[in-house]
Amino acid sequence: MTTNELLVTLDSLKDELKQKFGIEEMALFGSYARGEATEESDVDIAILQMHLKDAFAIIDAREYLMKVLNKNVDIGTFKSMKTFIRNRIKKDFIYV
Repeated sequence: MTTNELLVTLDSLKDELKQKFGIEEMALFGSYARGEATEESDVDIAILQMHLKDAFAIIDAREYLMKVLNKNVDIGTFKSMKTFIRNRIKKDFIYV
């Protein structure tokens, strides 16, 4: 899967992710955002704004995305990340 294919797929899922999991805004980062992804690369997503449906919403969103994308997915809320990590990954952000 190319970065463009991934972005098109994520864009097509935005309404569903909002409705099912409360994800309002997200960004792609990591190897896909930098154009360095290989077949083995996972998909890294930072949730920028979310209205939690329940305590398991992020876990459920991750499982859903792994199934749809057929890739391992690392997903987390941006504000819960340590400052040095936020500063490091923000430069790679591609907003979805």
